[in-house]
Amino acid sequence: MPEYIEFKESDFKKIEKFFKNNGFRKVTEKEEQQMFERLALGDRKLHQEGSNTAFIFSVGRLSVKVYTTFSRESKTTIKENRCAWVSLLDGDTRIYSSPQIRRTKNFIQKLMSWSLIVKTILESQPLCPECKAKMYPKRNKKGTKHWWECNRTEYHSNGKVEKMSWNIFKTNLSLELKEFYQEYEKEQKIYQEYLKKKGKTNHVVGSTRTKRPLGRPENVE
Repeated sequence: MPEYIEFKESDFKKIEKFFKNNGFRKVTEKEEQQMFERLALGDRKLHQEGSNTAFIFSVGRLSVKVYTTFSRESKTTIKENRCAWVSLLDGDTRIYSSPQIRRTKNFIQKLMSWSLIVKTILESQPLCPECKAKMYPKRNKKGTKHWWECNRTEYHSNGKVEKMSWNIFKTNLSLELKEFYQEYEKEQKIYQEYLKKKGKTNHVVGSTRTKRPLGRPENVE
């Protein structure tokens, strides 16, 4: 079992400075409360997000949201088995998530690295080769595949939906982040081969996470 580490307020100040320097802002208590009310997500006290400090970076309707596992109140980490994660959102819809970031020895560095990687994915948003409009991120139901898409078929000469590779972001990563991501891909490949030999299904990031009941799906943006 991994050894979980409890981080302190000084660690929080370090990541708070990092997010500020990279264009993120802290999600306010009011914003979180409004989200729970708008989507009727239930009692915030029952969910990690209720007391979890989050940071967000937004461009248009796309955003990168980071739940840090640092308590809003004490600025120290909450329950030891809680993991941080970084998500790319299209409105309220989660399109892509980092692996769960466990609070072990390299927690802070991994949190920063994944935040910058997902931010780079957002900033790599391409223009449609047909109509030059912004393309938007999509995923399949299982979350195993991602791509960019433009469905404004009325403006396309071939009348078809245009798609573009998800991996275009890799060319925009710094050398350090590229090496970090390549190591992650290598580990994932080994793990998937192991699961295949065992006849098990690979769990996609977020697929085993407890899902909140959505009380007002009509309010999803």
